Amino acid sequence: VCIHFLDFLLKFARDKGFPTKTLLLNLNFDFEWFKDPDSRVPATTFMRIWNKIAKTVGDKNFGLFLGSDLKHFPFSHIVFSVMLNEKSLFSALKNMIRYHNLMSDIVQPNLVVNKESVVFSLGAKSKDIFGSRQYPEFVFAMILSVLRHLSHEDLNPKMVCFSSKIPNDLQKQSQFFGSKLIFGSKMDEMVFQKKSLETKINLSNPDLLPLLELHAHSPLSPFHDVQS
Repeated sequence: VCIHFLDFLLKFARDKGFPTKTLLLNLNFDFEWFKDPDSRVPATTFMRIWNKIAKTVGDKNFGLFLGSDLKHFPFSHIVFSVMLNEKSLFSALKNMIRYHNLMSDIVQPNLVVNKESVVFSLGAKSKDIFGSRQYPEFVFAMILSVLRHLSHEDLNPKMVCFSSKIPNDLQKQSQFFGSKLIFGSKMDEMVFQKKSLETKINLSNPDLLPLLELHAHSPLSPFHDVQS
């Protein structure tokens, strides 16, 4: 997991009054990681920090609130720099998936394009990652919040499916996603109407894309072939 996402998580937790420095010290965390913007934290370390914060904060909608809070969002990360300068929401989402390993390899996102819909789905390398609904809700809320930010419109998916069990209270999820919610599904998926992702991105500069993508290719090469 890139250090930007750990920093994002910790800043959110500090705003909630969580003693993040004490937590990191107890985990023997190497603070030198914060000095290198290209450093990556082992997924096991990130999830230990995530689980401890989520449990202590005690918010049943922790993942949803974290993903929708853009106050400390790492827009400076190369992946989001690429997204900001794409022509449309669809191309931004495609490139987010293309370069997702620069952010994290905890989950494996996938995009399926049908005649009238686009399906964004998540797969995990470990079943432990999706032991609860928190992490999938975080990813979906984050992606949707970024797309709404790029378009400056109230973009809503057509349907959101979670593999987790239905929570006792759906009010916050219903308010945020503004769409049909399904729990107990085989896959964690967020379905968009294809036309809604054709929205142009305000103030984007596609002329910067070749330079940004060239920069993105270099650190990505150790993780996987971006052409695949």
